[in-house]
Amino acid sequence: MWGLNRFGRKICIISGLIITIVASAISVSIPADQSPANIGGRVTAAIIAKFFIGFSFDGCYVWTSELYPTVIRATGMSTSSSAARIGSFAASYIIWLIRIHVALPYSIFGVICLQAAVLGLFLPETKGAPTLETMDDMNTRNGMALHVISNDKQTREET
Repeated sequence: MWGLNRFGRKICIISGLIITIVASAISVSIPADQSPANIGGRVTAAIIAKFFIGFSFDGCYVWTSELYPTVIRATGMSTSSSAARIGSFAASYIIWLIRIHVALPYSIFGVICLQAAVLGLFLPETKGAPTLETMDDMNTRNGMALHVISNDKQTREET
């Protein structure tokens, strides 16, 4: 939490994801033979990846709650939490792909982290910003226009 408040949500989460990608790549690049040095290196890289993915996950909870307006925050957080739980459920099966190829599970985790880091670049920073209260507040934020679909029945006259 200290890092999120000091450096901002975006930089902490994205840097945690990038460190996870690098640690996963290091773990994949170490040969899979049974020498103690190789096993220790793979385990160390995997532990570093696990630490930083946990760091990013915790930061995502804070960032996600600040991105949603108050009127839909509970629904948005429950939907995000459900998606995260589905991902954690799938991760327990992805790790068994090590039987097919040693690099496959870490490669999948690395690609998913890369996707999350790139998509996170498009989200606004919320450090020090007031939380959104209504859906109308989402129309403009930090100079970035967000397209909000409204249920209002308005007709648009074309000229």
